[in-house]
Amino acid sequence: MHQESLDIMWHYVNLIAVDPWTEPTKVLDVGSRQVGENRTYKEMFPSPRYVYTGLDVEPGNNVDVIPDDPYEWGLRFMGKFDLVISGQAFEHIEYPWLTIKQIEKVLVPGGYAILIAPTTPTIHRFPVDCWRILPDGWNALAKWADLKIIDSSMNQYHGDWHDSFCLLQKHD
Repeated sequence: MHQESLDIMWHYVNLIAVDPWTEPTKVLDVGSRQVGENRTYKEMFPSPRYVYTGLDVEPGNNVDVIPDDPYEWGLRFMGKFDLVISGQAFEHIEYPWLTIKQIEKVLVPGGYAILIAPTTPTIHRFPVDCWRILPDGWNALAKWADLKIIDSSMNQYHGDWHDSFCLLQKHD
């Protein structure tokens, strides 16, 4: 994970941080697999305050769950997570509108999603590189999934990737 993405995620995680004396926050990281020596978001969610689960379509470091169908995660996850995060994965998802609908399904009412993707034109297939999602694109995906848009923007001035990102919330 590049530093720009880590900084954006850290900002939003701190913005929505919950009272540490309540139940641990259940976090699902979509596209969690660690590639090489790259850092992951997992370090932002230390136990016992958080229960972190990594979801990816391939096995590897930092992957706890591999769904049978990448666009249908199953009933065992429905309404289970307080926070869903995803960074540097949506550009590789062929049908992101199906994925964001799964995110909506696994969130508890009032739960949050933090999504980040690069906007630079550099092609980086892993195994495919399909999309560049701008803030209006996040808004359209959120609308499709019936998620409330808290924030949606793009980092145009810091870093090489010029990440776009959004903070979404499931309706109560």
